[in-house]
Amino acid sequence: MLARPIRWVRWTVLAVAILLIGVLATVWLLRKTVAERALAGWCAERQLSCEGKFVQIGSDGATIRDLKVRAGADVPFEASEASVRLSWPRLFTPKLRGIIVDKPVVRGTLDEKGMRFFGLENLAGQSDGAGELNLPAIEITDGRIFFATEAGELSATVAMHGTFPKKGTLDIKLDPAALKGAESEFNWSEGAISLVADMGRISGNANIVMERADLKTISITDAVFAARIDAADVGDGPMTLNWTGSVADGVFPGGHLSAVRTTGEASFTELPSLSANDALAALTAAVFTVESEDVLRDGYGAGTLNLTGDLKGDAGNIGGPVRLTASQAVAPQGGAGVLSSNGIFSRSAEGTLLYVGRASASDANVAADLRQGLTAPVAFPGALSDHGN
Repeated sequence: MLARPIRWVRWTVLAVAILLIGVLATVWLLRKTVAERALAGWCAERQLSCEGKFVQIGSDGATIRDLKVRAGADVPFEASEASVRLSWPRLFTPKLRGIIVDKPVVRGTLDEKGMRFFGLENLAGQSDGAGELNLPAIEITDGRIFFATEAGELSATVAMHGTFPKKGTLDIKLDPAALKGAESEFNWSEGAISLVADMGRISGNANIVMERADLKTISITDAVFAARIDAADVGDGPMTLNWTGSVADGVFPGGHLSAVRTTGEASFTELPSLSANDALAALTAAVFTVESEDVLRDGYGAGTLNLTGDLKGDAGNIGGPVRLTASQAVAPQGGAGVLSSNGIFSRSAEGTLLYVGRASASDANVAADLRQGLTAPVAFPGALSDHGN
């Protein structure tokens, strides 16, 4: 859930910082009218159209108001005020010591191909090959971000302080939303991400309260999910994810479940993408518990179900002990008061699944047709034929 926000925040912040540095820091010593022309020219060279009014230019920095960056008919970035602050550690050698952005608005699109910002993201790509860009402290207050999706508009409030993702804080709060597309529908009332970066290490929390989620043939209602991450090397090093979650009701092809609860911890070699295959390839360990009530699929079900696992992973090869306990178990062949199984589960990097274990049942009963087949009369030869029943 946190992988994508961390990654797009990294290059979005970089793009916005490059934009502001290029707009403000390079024209601080020019007259205001010349600076405004320079601003338009600098953006035009990058296939963007920029406008704004310089209200202060001096040796300590520059401030611009009503800044707008256009890409054709779209406005991927605007801010009521943006300032660059300079210091002079040596003569004729200015150094950026801070960027302050008040009420910025970032607009983009979100689909299966990812997030895009109408060309604003290209500014980050232009820094490639020039070495690492050491960004100054950035202060963003009352920021807003909007994504156009095929199901409707997704929006959030953003605040950032410091040199994130090296050192600083980032807070994102999702607005309540009701998104409906051709094959999906999502409704949530709460959603938040809070991250802290310190010496390149990122830790933080995320949570969401979702009243409904429909995706093709799967539907869930009243879901709550909370997670905490701890990632090294700005998300490129080892990462640990802890989670808790619950779902009131779920419906899927051939079955349903209710009162689902889960807790667990997973470790990865690096911050994985949202792809399931990439996440499994990066997984090194996972300990989890899943509990549910009223589970049923294709005639197999249980009144309660408990599943625990302690798995290890290496380059997509995953395995370890698992335990399954079900009460009031039912199946086409019969049922049991309590059904339990202990064994070893494994998954190869190619996706082959294998389970080897033992199962036991108590208070078991067998369906009538199966029992009749098992206890059919046996015909004895000769004089014993009368004793066959």
